[in-house]
Amino acid sequence: MASLLDPIQIGDIHLPNRVIMAPLTRLRGTSDHVPTQLMVEYYTQRASAGLIISEAFRLSRRALATRMYPVFGRRSKSRLGSW
Repeated sequence: MASLLDPIQIGDIHLPNRVIMAPLTRLRGTSDHVPTQLMVEYYTQRASAGLIISEAFRLSRRALATRMYPVFGRRSKSRLGSW
């Protein structure tokens, strides 16, 4: 039986272990909904996880339930460049 720390192949993706980190939203975007360096640091610290499904985000400003979410739908250079 495989353990959590054994490697796994999922399609074309080879993962070093079976740890999968779900998407999160920790409200670390700017007030203009741009991803920040703090988000980069957060994922860098967890880069040894088997698979990281990155930041959950809103597709539209109308879908915002709270402030500081990164928004992908409005295509500004600052937002796209930050991802």
